[in-house]
Amino acid sequence: MLLTLSAMAYYFKRCTGSPLVTPYLVNVRMYETAPLFPWQELNTQIRYRHPSMAQIQLGEHVQQYESARHEPVTHFLLRVLKAGLFFSGPLLMLPWFVMGVILPYGLSIRDLGQKTALLMKICFFSILGMSLPIYYEPYYTAPVCCALYAMDIHAVRRMFIFNRHGRQTGKLLVRYMLFACVTLLGIRAFSKVLHLPSPPQWYHDWESTSGGQGLGRTPVEAKLVQDPGRHLVIVRYRADRDSETASVANGSDLENSRIVWARDMGLEQNAELIRYYPSRKVWLLEPDDIPPQLSSYPVKDLSSTRLH
Repeated sequence: MLLTLSAMAYYFKRCTGSPLVTPYLVNVRMYETAPLFPWQELNTQIRYRHPSMAQIQLGEHVQQYESARHEPVTHFLLRVLKAGLFFSGPLLMLPWFVMGVILPYGLSIRDLGQKTALLMKICFFSILGMSLPIYYEPYYTAPVCCALYAMDIHAVRRMFIFNRHGRQTGKLLVRYMLFACVTLLGIRAFSKVLHLPSPPQWYHDWESTSGGQGLGRTPVEAKLVQDPGRHLVIVRYRADRDSETASVANGSDLENSRIVWARDMGLEQNAELIRYYPSRKVWLLEPDDIPPQLSSYPVKDLSSTRLH
């Protein structure tokens, strides 16, 4: 632990100048209007040049901040629901509802055994820690994922041994649940072949990425890496596209990156960007098309930017 903390402190020192200031905190101070925690104040000094950035930072993020400050219970319950739907889904949440019915009245943690009690404490303090920041995505829970699934398995086991009036009710419930899981897995695996609609955007599962970020980006990167030279990719979204679902992200060493990603900002501002990178090959990516379309930046637009 000491070695890990020392290495992190050295890394922070080299990146930000202070062993106690993380690069993420620097990013928040520079670009985020809403702070990390609800007891902090809004940073009203930041100005955004791009409408989509303003929409995210001044709209959705500030709304989450206000919700966390003024409706903390609702904010917390929505976070728990989001995590539950991601890791368990409605079907695997069934054992927890059954547990609330079949466990005897007055049961304490001591009655569950030391190992189960340890898992419960790990999950409790992890959930408590994740309830403090304003923002939450399911992958934040990854470090405690094994403990959560161990608790899921324990809940299924308790449901399996439940025997009401000799009818083996628990075994039937578990068998139906496993059959439904296998059936749903097959449906999702062949959903594209069967032309079934995708889950709604608000429902994040293991097949989707976080908020849809990076949609269509991986195959584009694979293609451009094989093309010699350096590239500038201008990403053009539809007007109704959710601003949170973006393929635009760059590495820390922007000038030396093989590929630089940028949002489509209109002809004039695109021209300014293209002039800044005169030696890069310019591409246009339209990720909302199926499949995402990558093409050379329109010759007419490109020639007009070179002349100014």
